[in-house]
Amino acid sequence: MLVKCIQVEKTQKYVELLTPLWISYIREIYEGDLEVEQSTDNEIANWLIGRIKIQGQRDTMHFELIYYNDILVGFAMYAIDLGGVRGIIESGYGYIMETYIMPDFRRKGIASDVFIHMEDTLKLQGARRIYLTPDSVRGVPFWESVGFSDCGKIDPDNNMPIYIKDVGER
Repeated sequence: MLVKCIQVEKTQKYVELLTPLWISYIREIYEGDLEVEQSTDNEIANWLIGRIKIQGQRDTMHFELIYYNDILVGFAMYAIDLGGVRGIIESGYGYIMETYIMPDFRRKGIASDVFIHMEDTLKLQGARRIYLTPDSVRGVPFWESVGFSDCGKIDPDNNMPIYIKDVGER
């Protein structure tokens, strides 16, 4: 198995590659959210364009395409958090914002390989800890399996529990 991560660039090519994945991702994670369910695919695609525009504003911000045996299967967004989370997380932590693997490619070790890549990258950029706010149904079991644990605090921006992992613990 060969997993590759390629940094997204601000070009139409990357928008076209990512759009179908992004729409599937948003519809999956916001299933049951009436506002998202009523959004058109074009509206959801515009959210992606906004994300791509902020990506790459600094070398510690990553938005990467995930390939498995040369097939585009997902994406990952992560960064060194310069601002932290108001009184909860200090600046300088690694922050995993989004990770998505298409359903047909899950449970093949791809996300685990991608996480190792993200962790190594964030460590090289100075992070000693990484945090995220996982989806409680599909996300929590995976993130716990790679060493994250609930720190007992809630992210005020999305009202989700914050999970933390010390970098390098495997």
